[in-house]
Amino acid sequence: MKSFKWQWPIMLTAMVLGLMLTFQFRATQEIQKESNNSTRRFATFLTVLKKAETRRVGLEKEVIRLREQIRAYREGAEKSPAVTGVTKEIDRLKVITGELPVEGSGLVLTLDDRNIQGGTVIYSSDLKDVINILRYGGAEAISINGQRIVTNTAVHEAGRNLLVNKVPITRTSGVPYEIAAIGNAAELENYLRVTYGLLPDLEAGGVRVNIVRQERLVIPAFKGGTTFRLAKPAGVEAGR
Repeated sequence: MKSFKWQWPIMLTAMVLGLMLTFQFRATQEIQKESNNSTRRFATFLTVLKKAETRRVGLEKEVIRLREQIRAYREGAEKSPAVTGVTKEIDRLKVITGELPVEGSGLVLTLDDRNIQGGTVIYSSDLKDVINILRYGGAEAISINGQRIVTNTAVHEAGRNLLVNKVPITRTSGVPYEIAAIGNAAELENYLRVTYGLLPDLEAGGVRVNIVRQERLVIPAFKGGTTFRLAKPAGVEAGR
């Protein structure tokens, strides 16, 4: 019995040590396993990152190549007689419709009625007459106080205001009416002075009239828009 009593603590200690060693071994295995997993994940991440970087560099080179190709196509197209002809025709039509600003020689007609007592003496009908005379005289482009005159331009009165393209252009801003026209200045001036007696009548009413010929006029583009809701080219079916 005595020998068994002193062996019991030794056995118990050995069992505890055995359990501790077992736990430590298992913990070491788990740590090693987790470390191996982390190493593999990191290696996988580096591989994916390297592939992505290679792909990015490849895409950048492809973008540069495509841009160069587009530039070459554009230069080739611009040199093509067919494309050049179409471009010139489009620009010509844009000039006609007022979508582009234009420049050239012509004249500027100034009508100043600001100092006349008793109210307005220049009406929308007067400006319409001026526009029609200039057009008849061969004007290629016309503007009134910066408003381009196009096919659908409306000149009318709204109260004490005169509107061109729905924009007020009256003397309330402290400026006279300036009608600029590109064309043969001598012919335009001749038509203005002799047709209908318009300018002499205005001068008789106290309007100060001045005509200045200019070698270079710049007439702005039409600032509004044109929307056709009902009109369409004849013979074209709806939806085509």
